[in-house]
This record gives sequence, structure tokens and C-alpha cells, in this order.
Amino acid sequence: MNITDYVRQVSQEDFGEEFRHQAHWNKRLRSTGGRFFPSDGHLEFNFRLYQELDLTVFRKIVRHELCHYHLFYANKGYKHRDADFKKLLQEVGGLRYTPPLQQEKTFMFMLANNAAKSTNVTAVSTDKNLSAAAAAAN
Repeated sequence: MNITDYVRQVSQEDFGEEFRHQAHWNKRLRSTGGRFFPSDGHLEFNFRLYQELDLTVFRKIVRHELCHYHLFYANKGYKHRDADFKKLLQEVGGLRYTPPLQQEKTFMFMLANNAAKSTNVTAVSTDKNLSAAAAAAN
């Protein structure tokens, strides 16, 4: 899939606005669905999510990044904490959080099982979402 063409299509259909920059795959992304770069306007997307999730869910991730993009260029609040961002994300049906991949679901299941068996379970992860899940399991 040409990701730039797909983002342009989603932008036009779901926002009624043009996407004028480039989108790229980033195979190194692990815990995030995508990233917006205000410095030059490009977007990056997690290729593993595209491979493992259905296109309906991936489109919601694209909408999330396009919310950042369009709000930034409209000089409105484009960060996660901004009311403008939260409102637009809800209006277009974007995802607030990236769904876990199958590998991460297995890890979280193992954490939950270990937590049920012992109160001394410690999990270490470089992934913020997994670290939070591990803390919640303890």
C-alpha cells in the first residue's frame, strides 16, 4: 500500500481537507500507531499495526494522526491534552489509544496469570503501555 496516497484519501473523505505532505512507514515503532512531525508536516505509521489489524482499525489510527496535522495547520490545539484535539478526534471517530498487538496481548496475559499466582511479580518493559499494564497487574 502506498501510505501517502491512503492518507490523502482518508483526509479527503473523513476531513474534507487535503493532505499536502508525505506519509511514511516506520518499522521501528512499537507502542505507538503513528507520529506527526510539525517541523515538516510528515506523518509516520507503524507498519506492524497495518499488517496485524484490519483496515477499519488502521484507518482510525490514520484519523488520529490527521487530527494532529489539520489542527496544527489551522493554528488550533493539536496536542493530546488540547480540547480542540479531543473534540475533532471524537467527531471523526479516531482512536485515542493504539490497540495492543498480538505479541503484547500474550505478554499482558502472562503478567495477569503471574500476578494471580504471586504478589511478588515484577515486569520490566521499555514499552510505556506494557509497563503500565504490568504495574496495574501487581
